[in-house]
Amino acid sequence: MRSIVEYGLYCISFALCFYCLSGVDFARFFRKGHSHKAQGLLLLFALALAYLVVQFFLGISNI
Repeated sequence: MRSIVEYGLYCISFALCFYCLSGVDFARFFRKGHSHKAQGLLLLFALALAYLVVQFFLGISNI
């Protein structure tokens, strides 16, 4: 069972990753009028990066 600390790490890292990735203009990779797809891509990238960051920190803390 996952601890509350781990869930907190996921939330904090997601917020930081979303904030950092929001500086990248993903909309220019899509056609005009498809900005909602760029926002979805930003959300998925932030989730994936947050997961990797938390797994990294949990991995080095268990050594």
